[in-house]
Amino acid sequence: MRDVPATNFEWVYDAACKGLPSDLFFPKRTDHESEWAAKAVCINCPVRLLCLKQNLSEEKGIWGGTAPRDRRVIRRHLRGGISLSLSEILAKIDKRKPRHGRKT
Repeated sequence: MRDVPATNFEWVYDAACKGLPSDLFFPKRTDHESEWAAKAVCINCPVRLLCLKQNLSEEKGIWGGTAPRDRRVIRRHLRGGISLSLSEILAKIDKRKPRHGRKT
């Protein structure tokens, strides 16, 4: 992964989602299959953490392989002084198995 500040947007040129339709990353709230399809694009993206850091406060869309509810959990962990890194928190989120109709 490139180590550049999150405020530098040059990382988008290395993103796995580059060239894909943006609506893929803004699924309807109840469309869990589309949500997991978008997350799958992000899972091995070389700039995933930069994307997530840049968009941690976003309330819509899939950013860095996370949905809005995932980012709320991450923000709570970070505010609560949890001794996990952002990468470790993300790994826990990734371990969750997608299920049809899952509400997390």
